[in-house]
Amino acid sequence: MSTHLEDDVRQALRAGAESLSAAPDGYARVMTSVAVRRHRRRAVIAGTAIASLALAGVVGLATGAGFDEPRPTTPASERNREITRVADPASAWPARGALATDSTFTSQFEQALGADHQLLYAEDGEAGRVIIAISADGATVVYRGARGADIEDLERFAGLSAASQDITVAVPLSAGHLVIALMPEHERYAQISLPSVATDGSVYRNWRQIPVERGVARMVTADPVGALRVRTPVGDGAVHLIAGRFPEPGTLTCDTCDDSWVVQQGPSQFREVAAATVGVTTDAVTSRLLLDAVVPTAGGRIVSYVAELPTGGILRASYLIADLGNGDSTLWMVEPLRPLPVFDPARPFAFTAQPSGDLVIVAPGKGRIAFSPIGDVPALPDVQLTDGVGFVTELPSDFGSYRILAYASDGSLTGGWHGSALRVDDPLQVRYRVGSGAAG
Repeated sequence: MSTHLEDDVRQALRAGAESLSAAPDGYARVMTSVAVRRHRRRAVIAGTAIASLALAGVVGLATGAGFDEPRPTTPASERNREITRVADPASAWPARGALATDSTFTSQFEQALGADHQLLYAEDGEAGRVIIAISADGATVVYRGARGADIEDLERFAGLSAASQDITVAVPLSAGHLVIALMPEHERYAQISLPSVATDGSVYRNWRQIPVERGVARMVTADPVGALRVRTPVGDGAVHLIAGRFPEPGTLTCDTCDDSWVVQQGPSQFREVAAATVGVTTDAVTSRLLLDAVVPTAGGRIVSYVAELPTGGILRASYLIADLGNGDSTLWMVEPLRPLPVFDPARPFAFTAQPSGDLVIVAPGKGRIAFSPIGDVPALPDVQLTDGVGFVTELPSDFGSYRILAYASDGSLTGGWHGSALRVDDPLQVRYRVGSGAAG
């Protein structure tokens, strides 16, 4: 069999041509089938792996249990470059959506924005008035507001120019959001997905088809926009532009983050956000408090929560709670929501404390962390932990030049991993490709 997906597609199409009712739909169906078979073959060869997350200013210390060397990760995106084909750029697309054929609206658009914007899509729907355009510098721009609102009264959200040949936008609703994916007019195929986590911490995605008409995929969904991916014949990735404010998956909220909240409301909220991230009911998930340590030099109190998923995998996130005085508190994530193997829920992680700039190492249940040099690199002092938390004032220039070892409070070695696993891509794709937009 050819190693090129397009050759496989053509071969499959020729073999089943008599049973195909329409060439575009048949192509999409066979294309998907071939891609899935290839992905499964690659998955068998590649094996399973442990995935971890990183956030700006946050470093996740990823390790396999039993002192494993680094293993290849299973891409959550299931990105398959072979299925992407060359398509017309957005500047060649016709304007679509119900409002795009309304002469009154199009006249208003031309008068207000036509000088430096090209209209791609416009509607008055569940999310109110939504206009998608590209600006003169090639940026995706979304205008949104109440139904029937004048263009001058709409809120503007702009993103960077995307490299893919489709454009995906998410618009908030009272419950959930509206997802619109634009692609060339002849395309008839699109899928949407959320991540799943296996027992070994590897991440895969469950894809489902969404309706497409004239190259527009439109779907109202309650799924968290930050974890969604949309796949089309000409693109594959996270949402390009979010026309509103969406919390990052794993975000918790509290007015007074006291002992009661940490022990009761915290696990309950974490259970809900973990369930939403993987698209299951809250009843299918259990959660617990893993770590609660007071760390004054880091600005407050660190708590970690773990959620066990129906797939057998787990998600974990950690938060720093700071006392603002007068009974008020603030909370933010210092370890983003990430998958872990079910046998390793207490894996260490690190984040940068502000304003000191120290690297805070958090290793639940551990008493000491050591950096073992690999090759000719400077030695680093051990990090002593109190309640599983310690500090490094000088950061190594290359974590990949060290092996990280964890010791229990009694001195026994409990885990080890290669430092090259400290900085990796986000396997859940929970962060936005462009961002949440900015009013302009």
